[in-house]
Amino acid sequence: MGANIRFDRSGQAASSLIEPHAGHHHAPEPFLFKGKLARSELQIIGTPEGERMQMIVSEHVQNLRAVVVIKRQDGRAETLPLPPSIRHDHNYTSQEAPAEPHEFDATLQLSAADQTEELAFHMAEPEGHHQ
Repeated sequence: MGANIRFDRSGQAASSLIEPHAGHHHAPEPFLFKGKLARSELQIIGTPEGERMQMIVSEHVQNLRAVVVIKRQDGRAETLPLPPSIRHDHNYTSQEAPAEPHEFDATLQLSAADQTEELAFHMAEPEGHHQ
């Protein structure tokens, strides 16, 4: 099952939690979705510690867990758990940077209690930027 849904973010309070690091100009467009466990935006952001995958949820079930599994061209899978932030329960950020290049197919795996959901998505680097 896959989804790539865009929705109007003008009224979402959670969007105000996104603080991309200045100078991070080559990030792919965010993956926006509404699933059975969460409504969210997933993107690569720049932080003082380096690039990270970040998921900002506007709606979610209790005890949500999230993992991004990136399918690399060499056949390996890159797994990035997204633990919830201690400061913002709607902010889930990886502890490690996704490997370059930032153009890939991936799956967002969501779970809570006995429910699971997998959402396939693709991230593409902006026109003119390739590693």
